[in-house]
Amino acid sequence: MRKILRFILFIFYNYYIDGKKKEIAFLSSKISLLLLLFLNVITILGIFNFGMHVIIPFNNSDSTAMLYLKSVCFFVLPGYFLISLFFKEKDIKELNYNENTVENGKWILVIYFIISFLAAMFFGKA
Repeated sequence: MRKILRFILFIFYNYYIDGKKKEIAFLSSKISLLLLLFLNVITILGIFNFGMHVIIPFNNSDSTAMLYLKSVCFFVLPGYFLISLFFKEKDIKELNYNENTVENGKWILVIYFIISFLAAMFFGKA
């Protein structure tokens, strides 16, 4: 699993390093990976008929700003720090993959992202 996540980070990093965000390419890569993981968590919780309140405690009376704040505190920050702990920028920069592998990985990642988004929309519950 770690090997797959490193490859995904590598693809995101190479995408961001060539664009306007080259100064924050690794940060953007980690956030993109976190978004992808979040979509999968939403889908899995929805399939097993759980809501996001399993991970993020919230009340029906919470404002939108409070929901965002709780989401950051209970999912984004821990996930970001775990990704930062296990994957270092130096290690991702040093990875070297075959050009065909990277091209195929890009297409598979785009398709996987679209499927994950649609699955989260279909199965996800609040």
